[in-house]
Amino acid sequence: MNRKYFIWGCVTGLVTALLITVVAFYIYLQPQDIPLAKLQLRDTKNIAVNTATYIGEPTVVNFWATWCAPCVKELPDLLKARDTLRGRVNFIFVSDETPEIGLPFITKRNFTGNFFFNSFLLENVGLKIRPTTFFYDEKGSLSEKHSGPVTYQMLVNKYRK
Repeated sequence: MNRKYFIWGCVTGLVTALLITVVAFYIYLQPQDIPLAKLQLRDTKNIAVNTATYIGEPTVVNFWATWCAPCVKELPDLLKARDTLRGRVNFIFVSDETPEIGLPFITKRNFTGNFFFNSFLLENVGLKIRPTTFFYDEKGSLSEKHSGPVTYQMLVNKYRK
């Protein structure tokens, strides 16, 4: 066997395997599109929330968890952006943990706002990465998804008019 062809074949095989792995991983991690009005949320008192009431203004929905270090780190930036963009953009913070876990976490850090809890596991709708942020337009249509942390500057720049 010619050594040159053997090496070329190995390199080609490795590159192909790597590409297939990256594409499969990307598809696996892509969250499903969830219309704003279809989000099934509960407030801190376990009362169902009608998310259709948020239609009319752009809405940022951040999916987070208490165990997620990047989530905890980005929450102050999100809250600061919420304060800066108040009256122009809604902010909703969603965890699939129970209120018994999430509420003490929120209270201890003096976080205020629309903190809700999902009535089903986020993994069931393809949300495997935290934090993930969905951006909805004023009609309630999903306009963008962002996996990973967002910053104050990213949010303010997105909605600066």
